[in-house]
Amino acid sequence: MADVKWIKIVTDIFDDEKILLIENMPEADSIIVIWFKLLCMAGKHNNSGVFKLNDKIPYTDEMFATIFRRNLNTVRLAMTTFESFGMIEIINNTVVIPNWGKHQSMDDSEAITKVKEQNRLRQQRHREKQRNLLLNEERNVTVTLYNAPRVTVDVNVEKKLDYINSSTVHENESYQQGYQQSDTTKTVDNFEEISFFQMYFTLKLGYEQIKAYKNQYPNVDIIKELKAAKDKIRYENMSFSHENQLKTFIDRWLENEEALIK
Repeated sequence: MADVKWIKIVTDIFDDEKILLIENMPEADSIIVIWFKLLCMAGKHNNSGVFKLNDKIPYTDEMFATIFRRNLNTVRLAMTTFESFGMIEIINNTVVIPNWGKHQSMDDSEAITKVKEQNRLRQQRHREKQRNLLLNEERNVTVTLYNAPRVTVDVNVEKKLDYINSSTVHENESYQQGYQQSDTTKTVDNFEEISFFQMYFTLKLGYEQIKAYKNQYPNVDIIKELKAAKDKIRYENMSFSHENQLKTFIDRWLENEEALIK
């Protein structure tokens, strides 16, 4: 798709609430420069605000850092900030500017819908594969007890199949087989090991990390708030592309709770 030579920028952009908040953050100038570089890059690619190399490969933080000639940690901070402010979305591990219509006279809804539809079909194929595995491996189970006669036991797999069929098509669900295990916690010396399941990684918070949180935020019920953050991620279908991004979200969650208590 041919690139465009200009993008629209409103004259009061620096009065925008999100920009004002960014200006009070560490490395504010760098983050704002990265935002404008993103906008210009989106215009150059002219792909409705969807960032993919050759329309195939999603851009990573490392790729953005190289193209923008910026420090990788600064780029990651910027991307985390943009996502938390709703300035970008991560859909199927792809960065998308959801309100691209604000910056250029074109409708981005078709491109976003296309990405979501591709993700839905991939989820559907994954569930179908699970269904076939269950049917092939568990329909008949042969049980041999010592010298007793061999008995063939029919196993009812309908409950498992119902679970697969009832899975939603949202981005973060059904990627982990038995996703309900994400509610399981492991108690260690009055601490709970809590796992945050994401599409491409699992963040496990164990004894040492939770103890560190308790020391850092002494007024916060850490276990309760970690579970609350986990529920928000699940019910709002939030997606994180790497562990550092998820850890930043958790840190901000706990910081906000500490500030409210004080």
